[in-house]
Amino acid sequence: MILAIKNVGLSDWFSNKSLDDVISENSFNLSGGERQRFLLARLLLRRYKFLILDEIFTGLDKENILYIEELLSKLDIGFLVITHNSKNLLNFVDDILEIRKIIY
Repeated sequence: MILAIKNVGLSDWFSNKSLDDVISENSFNLSGGERQRFLLARLLLRRYKFLILDEIFTGLDKENILYIEELLSKLDIGFLVITHNSKNLLNFVDDILEIRKIIY
């Protein structure tokens, strides 16, 4: 668990806390970047082979977006990222599928 926290860049946050600290149900005591990093840490603990991440960058500042992009690029798993902001993904994805118009 500690390695997963370290791998998502929360070592500084964790240095002032313990594994017994309570995170509120809606994570109000965490920033948006911390919430997304904890989400990724939890997913890494489960050792999935493929992840589907929907709007993982929403509400994050540029620094956190870049950090999470770099983290995702280093994972040895497949993933699908669903986002409205595809320009952030251009540096490390294999393929991009862009939906421009939805026809019902």
